[in-house]
Amino acid sequence: MRTADRSGTPEPHDRPALPLRPPTGLAGILAAGGLGRLRPGAVCVSGGRNASWAVTQECGTPLFVKHVTGPAAGRRLANALAFERDAAHAAPVHHLSYPRILAQCEQRGVQVFEFIDGRPGPAVLDEHDLGAAAAHRLGRALGELHRRFRPAGDPRRSRVFPSEAALEALPESTFLDASHAELSVWRLLQNDPELCDAVRNATAAEQAAPLVAVHGDLRLAQVLWSGESVHVTDWEEYGSGDAAADVGTLVGDILWAAVLDMSRRARGNRTAASGCDVTDAGASALEHVKPVMAAAWRGYLEERPGADAGLARRTSAAAGGHLLNRVLAVARNEARLSATQRAAVGIGRALYRFPGDYAPALGLAP
Repeated sequence: MRTADRSGTPEPHDRPALPLRPPTGLAGILAAGGLGRLRPGAVCVSGGRNASWAVTQECGTPLFVKHVTGPAAGRRLANALAFERDAAHAAPVHHLSYPRILAQCEQRGVQVFEFIDGRPGPAVLDEHDLGAAAAHRLGRALGELHRRFRPAGDPRRSRVFPSEAALEALPESTFLDASHAELSVWRLLQNDPELCDAVRNATAAEQAAPLVAVHGDLRLAQVLWSGESVHVTDWEEYGSGDAAADVGTLVGDILWAAVLDMSRRARGNRTAASGCDVTDAGASALEHVKPVMAAAWRGYLEERPGADAGLARRTSAAAGGHLLNRVLAVARNEARLSATQRAAVGIGRALYRFPGDYAPALGLAP
C-alpha cells in the first residue's frame, strides 16, 4: 500500500447525521421565490451527502428542498446552477426531463425544486421493471443532453476513476480514514501494473475525446421514472467532459446492481457465497442486463448518431472504473471484502484492461 507524504490534519469523511427539520431561513427563501407558506411538517427523504426534505405548500403543492453541504459544496451548487442556465438556452429537448429550481439561496446552499412523484432507478431495476423500453428512453435522454447542450464554460476536469495519482499513492488523509476493506481494494489496484497502464491510457483518451456537456454522476439513483417520462436529477457534477463518463457510469451502475442481485440469489439468506458461486452469478448478471444496456446504447446513438468511433471503448473502461468506485463506496463501512466485491473488482479491472474486447459483451455494438 502506497500513501502520499502530505502534512495536515485528515478530514473526516463520515456523513453527518441528517437534520429532521428543514434548513433555517427556508420560509424567507420560499417567500422570495413567490412560493408562499408551508404546511406544518416535513419529511427528511435523503441519506446521501446532502440533506433533503419533502414539504408541502399551504395550497397543497409538494416541493423538494435540498441543502447542499459537505466537501466542495460551493462548487457543486455552482454546477447545478450552471445546468439551469444552460438548460434555459439549450435547443428544445423531447426526452430529457429534470426537476426545475423554483427558488434558491446560494449563500445558504439551499435549493427548492418542483417535486417529482416517480420511482428511483434502483427500485425500478430491483423490481425488474427496467426493461429495454425504459432503458431506451433513458439512453435517448442522455443523447439529447450530449447533443443539444453546449459544453459548460468551466474547464474540463478528468473524470477517470481511479486517478493516476491515487494509483501512485493515496493521500495521507484518505489512508488514515480508510477501512481495512478499502485498503484491501487499493492494494489490489496499486499492485496491478497492467491496470495502472490502462488508467493512464484511459486518461489520455479522455483528454483527446470530443467535449460535451455531461451530468457527471449518472447513477441510477439520480434517475426518476414517472409514467413514460425519465427525470434526471442532481446536477451537482455537471460540466464539460467526455461523453463516456456519463454512458460508462450508467452502464457500470446497471451492471453493479445486477451483480449484487445475482449474488444475493446465489447465496440465499444464510449461506455465504463461494468464489465459484459469485463468478457464475457475475456471468449470469451480465447476460441478464445486456439487453437493458444495449437498449440504452441504441437510444443514445439515435439521438447522437455522430458520436465518435472510440466512444464504445472509452465507455467500457469507464464502466469498469464505476464498478471499482462502487466497491470502494461499499467497502467504506466494512472490515473485509466479500466474495461479491472481489468479483466486482475483477470485472472492473478486466473492463479497464480490455475495453475494446468487452464492449460488445456490454451491448455497446457499433
